[in-house]
Amino acid sequence: MKALLLCSLFMNLAFAKNTITSSIVDFETSSNSPNVFHLYLDSGEVLHSNDLLQSMKILSKENQLFTFEFDSDHKLLSATPLVREEVIATRELKVNDEEYTPSRLTEDQLKENFKFLRKGARSFSQCFNRAHIWAYESKKTLNIQSMKVFLFFTKKFIRENNFKWWFHVAPANYLQSSRQNELFVLDPYFTSKPLPLHEWSRLFVSKNIHCLEARVFSDYELNQEKESCLIIKSSMYYLQPKDLRALEVRKEYKKTWLKGEIERAYRNGFGIWRKKFTQEEETRNDNSPN
Repeated sequence: MKALLLCSLFMNLAFAKNTITSSIVDFETSSNSPNVFHLYLDSGEVLHSNDLLQSMKILSKENQLFTFEFDSDHKLLSATPLVREEVIATRELKVNDEEYTPSRLTEDQLKENFKFLRKGARSFSQCFNRAHIWAYESKKTLNIQSMKVFLFFTKKFIRENNFKWWFHVAPANYLQSSRQNELFVLDPYFTSKPLPLHEWSRLFVSKNIHCLEARVFSDYELNQEKESCLIIKSSMYYLQPKDLRALEVRKEYKKTWLKGEIERAYRNGFGIWRKKFTQEEETRNDNSPN
């Protein structure tokens, strides 16, 4: 009987489906098999499909949101276009320049901030939702202005390692006592303590790979075959890579939290549906001294 139950459990795990709502930001054909498409999702996943007709239907719908179903190997099972897209509350983001002063923490403050970060992230939650809430709550409760660190994996690296993601992001803090302006990444989903930037990045690539530190998003786009990975630093307000692209191309600076982004990050990152975000709270947080 136990053997039968275990067999049933493993069968269910083997055929488990993951579901994500996202859009396509890029694609390429596999170098090993021209009939296999690699689809790069706005949410960070890289899905694989050998269904040419299905892939072309998806790629023909620019900026369309889909509900994607995929298996544990990130093979695309289905893609259903959404009739009504969820609209994020936005506002005018263009300003003359970006003035952002990140907090510099003592070692004790750095440890305290890491310990404070919210637990209980949803299974298969996206890194950008977790990072946004971690940074938001650190500012709200501890008055810490964090950085965000985006780690981008190139198409070259994804092909060579059959990697399932094209970016990862986590909050980070500068260490006050560091003479070299050292940045520590706080990523409790994968680590048990804050890690120096490049020690953190090597968790996802290799100890022999040094990720190039880039300035703008186009540095990543232009180095797809030269590098394995690139790092871009931003303020805590930038949610996804598309924000970094908008910053470079249209000079759209994000200087504050956006209500829709925070509420959706709570919902999709931690399964919290009733968390409310008020304009009064936003103003108080952004005007408080560092």
